[in-house]
Amino acid sequence: MVAVGDSLVDYMETKRLYRLEFQDGKKIIFDLYFVRMEELLDLLDEQIRNHLLPQVIAAFEQGDTVTFGDLRLNREEVSWKDKRLFWFEIRAFTLRDTSLIIEKIDKKKVYWDLVTMANISLFQGLKDYIVQHYQGITELES
Repeated sequence: MVAVGDSLVDYMETKRLYRLEFQDGKKIIFDLYFVRMEELLDLLDEQIRNHLLPQVIAAFEQGDTVTFGDLRLNREEVSWKDKRLFWFEIRAFTLRDTSLIIEKIDKKKVYWDLVTMANISLFQGLKDYIVQHYQGITELES
């Protein structure tokens, strides 16, 4: 598996849509009316995160840029589209729904909308790792 997407924003409400893309190019899209959908999505999220997170952390630690759609992280900075912040500028960051909220050292907040971000739970795992292993970055209250 190379990518997982689990965010679909509707004008009225946020819904979860799950699309699996395999290395051989096959794609599976789960219908929103699938019986016991939440249980299946939670299981898939957990399995994919457990399988891919060690690789993502290793790539981050080696200095590679880890990409989640328009969001990119490496040892020096976090960037989204054409915006970027260096880690030394960041005091805290968290993910709420589809928004990444970054509190800078100067107490100003930056909001990046990650509406269709692939591998959002994998990003959450990397974010948790960064928060736990690097001083100066703390998590905002969820």
